Amino acid sequence: MGRLCVVFAGGPVPDLAAIRKHFQMLQESEPYIVCADRGYDTACRIGVRPDLIVGDFDSCETVPEGIRCLRYPPQKDDTDTLIAVKEGFAAGCTDFILYGALGGRLDHSAANFQVLRWISQCGGSGRMFSADHLVLTVDPSHPLLLSKSDCEDAYISVFAACPQARGVTLRGLAYEVEDFVMTDSYPIGTSNRLASDQAEISVREGMLFVVISRET
Repeated sequence: MGRLCVVFAGGPVPDLAAIRKHFQMLQESEPYIVCADRGYDTACRIGVRPDLIVGDFDSCETVPEGIRCLRYPPQKDDTDTLIAVKEGFAAGCTDFILYGALGGRLDHSAANFQVLRWISQCGGSGRMFSADHLVLTVDPSHPLLLSKSDCEDAYISVFAACPQARGVTLRGLAYEVEDFVMTDSYPIGTSNRLASDQAEISVREGMLFVVISRET
C-alpha cells in the first residue's frame, strides 16, 4: 500500500466530531492532505492544516496564506474532488480517504462514487467516510475483509460498479453467494448483515461498491 492521501471534499459535514476522531486515527501514517475548495473550511474546523488546496474557490470562505493553492477556472471538466485526487496521485499516493464527499447535493455524491471508480481504475484504493456511512470499492486486486469492529450492527450493501461484475463472492454475511454475477441494473445486494466474526467480499472480474450504513 502506498502513501495515504486524505481529501477534504466540499460537501456538508454535520458531525465534525466523527470526522475528527476518524482523522486522528490516521495521523501516525502522516497522510498527504488535500482540500478541495470548501473542504478547507471543514479542515480548519477540526484543526487540520492541509498540504495543498485546489479548486475554483467559488465556495471557499477564505483563501489562506502560507499554504500551497492551485486555482482552477469554474468552467472545467474535472470536479474539485477529482482534481484533489489527481494531485494525491501526483504526490505518490495510492490510498485515499475522502471526507465531505457524501450528503448535500445528490449529483455531487454521485460524482464522488465515480471518483472512487476512477481511483480503482488507476490502481489505487479509495474510501468515502461520513458519520453514518463508509463507501469502498472492491476489484480483483483489492478484496475486502470485514470484522465485527468494522460493521457490527450495520447494513452492508454490495452493488455492481460496472455493467456486470463476475465471480462475486460474499462469505460471512447473512446472505452469501459464490461465483455470482451482479449487474448494475438490479440491486440484489442491498441491506446484508454480518453473520460471523469476519466477512469477505471479492470479485473476479469487474468492480463493486460496498456501502456500510449505520442507522441514526
